[in-house]
Amino acid sequence: MHEKVLNVDQSFDQNSLLFYVNGKRVEDQNVDPRTTLATYLRENLKLTGTKIGCNEGGCGACTIMVSDLDPATDEIRHYSVNACLTPVCSVFGKAVITVEGIGSVAKKRLHPIQERLSVAHGSQCGYCTPGFVMAMYALLRNKPKPNMEDVDEAIQGNLCRCTGYRPILEAFYTFTENAENGTLKNSMNGNSCPMGEKCCKMNGNSKCNDTDRKEATKLSSFENVREYDETQELIFPAELKLNKWHRKSFYMSKDGFTWYQPNSLEELLKLKSAYPNSRLISGNTEIGVEMKFRFIEAPMAINIKQVPELREYNLDNEKGLYLGMGLSLNEVKQLMEKYIAKLPKQKTQIFKEVQDMLYYFAGKHVRNMATIAGNIATASPISDLNPIWMASCAQIILASKQHGEKILPIDENFFLGYRKPSISADEVIKGIWVPYTKPNQFFRAYKQAQRREDDISIVTGAFLLELNENDNTIENLKISFGGMAPVTKLALETVTNVKGRKIDETLLEDISNKLTDEFKLPPDVPGGMPQFRQALTLSFWLKFYNEVSQKLKDQNEDKHSEMNGVSNRHEEKYHFTQVFAEVPETQKPIDPVGRPIMHASGEKHVTGEAIYSTDIQVAAS
Repeated sequence: MHEKVLNVDQSFDQNSLLFYVNGKRVEDQNVDPRTTLATYLRENLKLTGTKIGCNEGGCGACTIMVSDLDPATDEIRHYSVNACLTPVCSVFGKAVITVEGIGSVAKKRLHPIQERLSVAHGSQCGYCTPGFVMAMYALLRNKPKPNMEDVDEAIQGNLCRCTGYRPILEAFYTFTENAENGTLKNSMNGNSCPMGEKCCKMNGNSKCNDTDRKEATKLSSFENVREYDETQELIFPAELKLNKWHRKSFYMSKDGFTWYQPNSLEELLKLKSAYPNSRLISGNTEIGVEMKFRFIEAPMAINIKQVPELREYNLDNEKGLYLGMGLSLNEVKQLMEKYIAKLPKQKTQIFKEVQDMLYYFAGKHVRNMATIAGNIATASPISDLNPIWMASCAQIILASKQHGEKILPIDENFFLGYRKPSISADEVIKGIWVPYTKPNQFFRAYKQAQRREDDISIVTGAFLLELNENDNTIENLKISFGGMAPVTKLALETVTNVKGRKIDETLLEDISNKLTDEFKLPPDVPGGMPQFRQALTLSFWLKFYNEVSQKLKDQNEDKHSEMNGVSNRHEEKYHFTQVFAEVPETQKPIDPVGRPIMHASGEKHVTGEAIYSTDIQVAAS
């Protein structure tokens, strides 16, 4: 039955999992398709440097790097992923690099990332450290000379509970374009203190006001560390490139669970028609968590990542930007950045809001795997993107073997109920059209979460305002909220009878009152915080109103102004200092107390060779 549906080339052994780990070939015919890559690395290959922390893609302890060939372009790609969410079958025909593969204390060769992190005292318990190392490693493989913002974004999905981020950033910033000879200009290791005019050494003062303390300007020295040389990294395995494993269809079946990996849209639609109740998997960031913690049964999974037709994208002069649903969220973000720079600003307001929202969507490792399709199909009521699609009148393309393709708007009728989109069981989301904005339109999106980055939203709001070109009265107003109902919801009652009205304080008050009535939450609402969530809807509207009003005022005064929606990334950069007790001049050189001596296990932390209780259990199994 499998071969009939897949029509697999008989010369290809579709039941054998094949991939590379740290340059070594791995082939397994008996793997359970439900096994995650983190579990396989640790239990089957005994590579315990990859740690399992939260086991749901939130902490980054399991971060590794995957290299593969783009099924649409055949170009080599490197990207970080959460191994705890990545099904081991999804790395068929790919190359995996773990922390053990880049450096080792036992082999007396540390990678420059590992060396600098240990020199900078960047580990304490060390459990999260291999994940930080691999996040930075993936960044350098793509951009050998990153900037500081690249570093900040690279470790978005990595959490540290005991060390603190100062020494980690201090080590990683030495790889940036502002660094010379392993030392970062204008940092703690340079001549310029980040405290600026408040520096303790200003006006000749070498000590702080507290005579028993001094402010560190050079705690760690990177003068003798090795330079990073990208030409010395592991190359992509020739076998995978020559045999084009990334273009093969593949499946595995064991213990009642079957994994399919089609290599064309035609095969994908055949599979979905034959098995309409199968689950489509891309990043596994939703289904993987459900299977682990909610014990959701999914006896059959279809991986869409290797379908080249789902990786297409193009611009249309009328429709906007088309994005295939096989593109990862980070790839979408990069495309948005590309077209924002290329097109007039007045056309790309929605692109800008999507780009900014994706920065806060989740950690970078999750965004490297997750797709827009997963966000739409799972129909989460607290989705970051669905309010944008709804307010912007975006359209998706659905495809099925029986009915072909159809275009469906994401409007008030799209979400039928909690986690129920208007998608038939045999349909696949092929792509989405993200529309342009007009010169007389304003579009903004806002998100509030418990923390700024890498967190689910409490409430997300999106606003589209279209004004009459002649008198600046309202032609159309759309307001959409996530987190205020079992589904993403348009404020239909609130915006009735607004056409022809002016942007003034009367409108502000009227819309605020109507929002309060339309989005009233009961005290026992799922998710809690009813009053806070209601207040967020009003604050988002107030923010949008103020920005539009300021923009209109500036236009009347022939001034240029930018409106900032969700993004607050351009806030002041991180500044960090360290204060420590000054070592008395009379203290003997052999006395280590108070001196910045490297952690005794620091090098083992950064290479993954430090052994923890869970690693002992794995070794004994």
